[in-house]
Parts: sequence; C-alpha cells; structure tokens
Amino acid sequence: MMKFYQELTLLPDEENDLYFLWSKIYTQIHIALADRQNKYGNQTIGVSFPQYRCGKDFGTLGAKLRVFAPSEDELNQLNLAQWLGRLGDYVHLKSVQAVPQHHRHAIFKRHRPKELQKVAQRFADFKGIDFQTALIHCQTHKIQLPHYPFIELFSQSNQTKFTLNIGKHPVSEPQIGTFNSYGLSLNASVPDF
Repeated sequence: MMKFYQELTLLPDEENDLYFLWSKIYTQIHIALADRQNKYGNQTIGVSFPQYRCGKDFGTLGAKLRVFAPSEDELNQLNLAQWLGRLGDYVHLKSVQAVPQHHRHAIFKRHRPKELQKVAQRFADFKGIDFQTALIHCQTHKIQLPHYPFIELFSQSNQTKFTLNIGKHPVSEPQIGTFNSYGLSLNASVPDF
C-alpha cells in the first residue's frame, strides 16, 4: 500500500519546453529507479501524473509527477534531490508527504501501440486473405486509438531513441504488485488525487 509520495513540478522556460524537460528529468528518475532495483531486487516505487490527460486528438502528462512508496524511508533512500541536482533550475521538488486518506486509484502503464502492418498481417492470416486486402480493410476500419501522452527517451543500453507512451487506467480498489524501472506497472496501482 502506497502511503508516502514526493511531488515534482517541471519548470519550463523559453529555451526548454515541457517535452525537453520530461525527457531529461524522466531519464534521471529512470536511472534512480533502476539503481534501486539493482540494489534491492523488486521495485515498490511507482509514479503518477496528476495532470494526465488523454483524448482522441491529444495527450499530455502536464507538468507534475508524483513518486510513491510504501514507506517514507524508501523515498528518502531514493534521494531524488541528488539524482535531479543538476536539473535544479527546471524542477521543483517538494518534501516527502503522507498520501491523503481519501483518494482514487489508477494504474499507470507503458502503452505499446500496435503497428498497422502487424495488425493487417494477423487479420490476413485469420481471414485467409492476401496482405494488401487486409491492409486496406484495416486502414478503412481502423479503430481510432487515443493519443497517449509520451516521453522521448534515449536508451543507454542500445544507444537509440524511443518513445515511452503512458496509459492511465483507473481502478476502484488498490492493486498490489511491482513496478518497473520507469515506475510503471502492468497491474499495480498508485493513489490518484
């Protein structure tokens, strides 16, 4: 159960917009969480985006991030101030606080959009039709997916850029589980307020 959190507010300016800041700051968050995961094994720290919006035509994470943990000690050990130190002009970090008693719950997870070609190939195999016919059908009857908010990141392991699409899924009760080194989870929820 997530009982404590620390809130970050991104501070864009004329030279550094929110997208640029999310990339830089979230890279540091990821490194901090990966370091913690390497030291302690499973990951109990998750994140939420309180200003998250996802619609048919746009998606935004807003300018706030909350980092949650079951205990105050875990957030203090994470030491975000140290990890974000060189970005101090672009982020405001509040002190660790207790989670309010009454709140909703949500799962924040990585969303990997399906490529149209893969969907068309599966449809062609399923219907026993050629790929071109399936592709035209999929393009014509394509389900409009929401525009998930995203962060552009750079993989240190394979030296390539990638997009971290983030989906929010409200749940009625807290869901217990683990988080990955991005603070996201397939099944664990965080407080949503």
